[in-house]
Amino acid sequence: MVQYFYENTVSKRQGGAYWNHSFCILPCKDGHILLAPFQQWETLVEWMDNEGMAEDLRDKGYLEEGYRDSRMSHIIQVIERWTKNHTVQELFESGQLMRLPWAPISALKGVLSNSQLKARGFFVDVEHPELKRSISYPGSPYKFSNSSTGRWKRAPLVGEDNVRIYQEELGLSKEEYERLLSLGVI
Repeated sequence: MVQYFYENTVSKRQGGAYWNHSFCILPCKDGHILLAPFQQWETLVEWMDNEGMAEDLRDKGYLEEGYRDSRMSHIIQVIERWTKNHTVQELFESGQLMRLPWAPISALKGVLSNSQLKARGFFVDVEHPELKRSISYPGSPYKFSNSSTGRWKRAPLVGEDNVRIYQEELGLSKEEYERLLSLGVI
């Protein structure tokens, strides 16, 4: 949507690349990582070059954004050969130290066991009386120091809030509500 409204074009499939090339998802030895190839371009190329894997990315032309944009496919191939020589954690931790906006792509099991999410209390238990148990849900993506997120409750079951909505909120009489119910409208 952003590209359509910004450039009036419909984007095409680009695999793991974001529409404006600001991010891409690339494979590593043990998974995938989301990285920003053009954030601190020279730092990334120097890092790759120190490992003998920068190939032609040290050429001066790559310092210009337009030049890089026109060779994006090649750049991604070179960076991908490099990322495949590292684990996700190696790239993530080193990237964080260099202040690069990189993130591991986690499968569900990895998200559920993420130590940062656990430490932040991200997952909240929500009661499900109809199941006679609670289920863990993702909580608020942000936390403020002086506020409470309140109690979480499950989404209503189909039709569970009909009386409250139709009679209390919309003002239908009990008779009108029951008539619509008997007709299958509700």
